[in-house]
Amino acid sequence: MVGGYTNMLQVIGMLSTMSIVEMQGELKMATFRDNFYERNKVSVGEEKCEEFLKSKGMTYLRYGFDVLDKVSRRQYVMIPDKIRNTPDFMVMHNRASLLEAKCCKNDHVRIKFADIQSYNWWNKQCSLNVFIYNIKRKEHLVFRYDHLKDLAIKYGEIDKYHDNNKEYYKIHWDKLSDKVYR
Repeated sequence: MVGGYTNMLQVIGMLSTMSIVEMQGELKMATFRDNFYERNKVSVGEEKCEEFLKSKGMTYLRYGFDVLDKVSRRQYVMIPDKIRNTPDFMVMHNRASLLEAKCCKNDHVRIKFADIQSYNWWNKQCSLNVFIYNIKRKEHLVFRYDHLKDLAIKYGEIDKYHDNNKEYYKIHWDKLSDKVYR
């Protein structure tokens, strides 16, 4: 038992009854319009996720692929997608689970099609959950990956990034916050 919770699913269940948790502080986040280095300088989502894990007394390990300040964009894209998209944390309870941290600046969460393929693979290796922090609202949500993927497919608009033409699902925050597990 960690922090009074026996596993990550209990914490997700607890969060879903609260729906949204408010966080304090003013943050600035790079957007998809910024260059590679600006986008990857600081991960607000990972910082807020770590604050969340600590506040719940959960045991976790930094797990993700964090070399973005050490390689060029050209070198970075040489790395296979599944390795590039390694989830950010390993959370330890009765069993280990993976936790991917995401962030959005406004009311739209973007999930790339390529990331979904990688997350599908990771979810088969070890149960995957997703933490999403909304800078504008100072709120976060936690989902089982499969549930988030289903919501993206059902409610997301398909769009593509202007810099690389990669397609993604664009999901409005209200669609996510209304569908947290009850």
